[in-house]
Amino acid sequence: MFEKGGGDDIITDFQDGIDKILLKGDLTFDDLTFTVNEFGAVKGSYEGGSILFKNITDKSKITADDFISNRVANIADVAQDGSDIAITSSDWDIFG
Repeated sequence: MFEKGGGDDIITDFQDGIDKILLKGDLTFDDLTFTVNEFGAVKGSYEGGSILFKNITDKSKITADDFISNRVANIADVAQDGSDIAITSSDWDIFG
């Protein structure tokens, strides 16, 4: 989960079309600004933090479909393969 002021994070094995990133609080996809850093990796910056996608080099591969936001998570969207998932935060309403 990522939220405004959450600091800088690195994702090393993001799978486009499979993985979903949870945005917490009032952070939305529209708050993210994507660039490619000097090492060729995509970086999404937001107020008080960033997400470095170490294995993604084409920023067009990261879209709103890769994120879940607005404090509502559909477990079917997060764990499509039937794997177990636990979200433990009073900030989230969980359906699924």
